[in-house]
Amino acid sequence: MPAQDYFECTLTLDNSAQAELTTEDRRTYTGKPSLSGDTLSILETQRSNLKDYGRTLFDALFTDQLLTGYRNALNDARGRKLRLRFEIMDTAPSANELSQLNWELLYDAKAAKGGDFLSRSSDIVFSRQRNTAGLLAGLGTADTLKLLVVFSCPNNLGDSYESLDRAELTAKFKETLSPLAGRIAPTFLPQATRNDLRDAVRDGDFDGVQFYGHGYRDKNTNETGLILEKPDGSADFVEEGTCLDLFKGKELRLLCLMACYSGSMKSDEDPFSGLALKLVRQNHQAVIAMKRAIKITSADAFLKYFYKYLKAFDGTVDAAVGEAWLQLSINGDDEWSIPTLYMRLTDGRLWTERQSLTALAATNATGAIKDGIVNYFRKGKVVPIIGPGILKDVLPSAAEIGQYLANKY
Repeated sequence: MPAQDYFECTLTLDNSAQAELTTEDRRTYTGKPSLSGDTLSILETQRSNLKDYGRTLFDALFTDQLLTGYRNALNDARGRKLRLRFEIMDTAPSANELSQLNWELLYDAKAAKGGDFLSRSSDIVFSRQRNTAGLLAGLGTADTLKLLVVFSCPNNLGDSYESLDRAELTAKFKETLSPLAGRIAPTFLPQATRNDLRDAVRDGDFDGVQFYGHGYRDKNTNETGLILEKPDGSADFVEEGTCLDLFKGKELRLLCLMACYSGSMKSDEDPFSGLALKLVRQNHQAVIAMKRAIKITSADAFLKYFYKYLKAFDGTVDAAVGEAWLQLSINGDDEWSIPTLYMRLTDGRLWTERQSLTALAATNATGAIKDGIVNYFRKGKVVPIIGPGILKDVLPSAAEIGQYLANKY
C-alpha cells in the first residue's frame, strides 16, 4: 500500500483553560472546553459505557469554534485522512485529571459516515502528543527499523500473574514479524535483566524496543514499573525511575511497552508522571503503553494487528495503531482503547521508502521521476535544487549515494 497523505491538525489544551485547534493551512480555532468538576464526575459514572463516555467527552471538548474547526478540517482533508494530534500542556488547569481521561474514546455522534470513536474512524488517525521543551521530532529517514525484542518471563510470580514462556513468545513474534522482513530487523534479548537491557539499549544499534511482559502498580504508593528478571530468573520489580534510566541516552523511534500500567500515572503527583509520559519527555518518538491492566489475549491481538497494519501502511505508526484499535473493537474486545500512543514523529513514519540509485540508473531519467519531480517543476511548486534529502522518498540519502559510489568504483 503506498504511503498515505494526511491533513495535519493539532488540538492543544493550554494554560488558560482554552483550547486551540490548528490546521496545516494555518487556520486556528479557539474555544473553552466545558471540562469542569461536574463533567469529570459525569465521566466517572460513565466509564463502563464507552459510547456515553465518548459522547460526553466530545461535547465537553469541542465547544465554540473548536467544533467548527474540527468539521472544517474533516472537509478540507478532501479524500486524505485527518491526522489529529491531541496535547495537554503541563500548565493547563486540572491537567492531572484531564491527562487521565480516556481521550481515545472521543465519540462523534454526528460524524458524516455515522457515529464513531475518533480513534477508530476511517477518516482520522489519532494520537496524543507531548510537548518536550523544544526537542526535535524524528524525521523517519531509515528504510529499516532495527528492533530490540524483550520478553520478560520471571519463573516465580505464582498465581498473581499469568506465566509467560520465552520460547513460545519468540516463535509467535517471529511469525508476526515475518511479513515485515526487510523492514523490521529483530534482535531477541536472551534474558530480560536490567543490566542486559541497559547494555543493549546503550551499546546496540537499535531504532526501537518491543517490550512484552508484566507491569505493576503498587497499591499503597501508586508507583508503577516493569517486572524484569534477575540473573537467576526470578522476578525483579523495577520502579519507574530506574526504568527510565534503562532507556536513557538514545532516542528511539518506537518504544512499545506491552505491560499493564505502563501508560498510567499517579493521581497524587504532577500530570505528566508515569512511565510512558516520562519516556516521551526523554524524546522517544513513538511510545505505545497500556493505561491500565490488560488481558494477555487483548495484548496479543493488539500486537498482531499493529504489526500487520504497520506493513500495510508502510511504517505509519499512528495509522497502524488506529487500525489495531478498530480490529480489536470489531472483534468485541472491550479493552481496545487501553493501548495509548504518544507520537512526536512529524510524518508518523518509522521507515521511509525510496527508489535505489540502481533503479534510477536503469531507467530513463525523466521517465523514472516524471510523476514526482518533473510535475512539481511544471506546476511551479518547487525550486529545482536537486540533492540528497531534498525530496524525501524520491531521492536517495547522502549515505545511500556514498554506499553506491563505493560499491561501483
